[in-house]
Amino acid sequence: MKVETPTRGGQLWSDACSEVGNRGGRVLGAGRPAEDARLSLPLGTRINLVMSVNARSLMHILDMRLPPNAQWEIRELCGALLDLAEMWMPATFRWYRENRAGKHLLAP
Repeated sequence: MKVETPTRGGQLWSDACSEVGNRGGRVLGAGRPAEDARLSLPLGTRINLVMSVNARSLMHILDMRLPPNAQWEIRELCGALLDLAEMWMPATFRWYRENRAGKHLLAP
């Protein structure tokens, strides 16, 4: 396999990514939790999300984050959560999608 010599811009990007990784490692090495190390990542870095909610709490989150004025990435995430919730509780979340999704209403 041929390895290409990086361009100046590519090398700058590679160096910046290495520095970010090293900084996160130093934060973890200092005994801080991973949630704190994540804060050293640049904007736009993909992260994993783990959460547990009940149906009412999920509806409340969706009520706040599906409307058009919410930030686009959180709207996209909540749209995916709604799709999953509809598989989990079809009747409940089908009703939610048809009657409440994106309408600025708050869950009871």
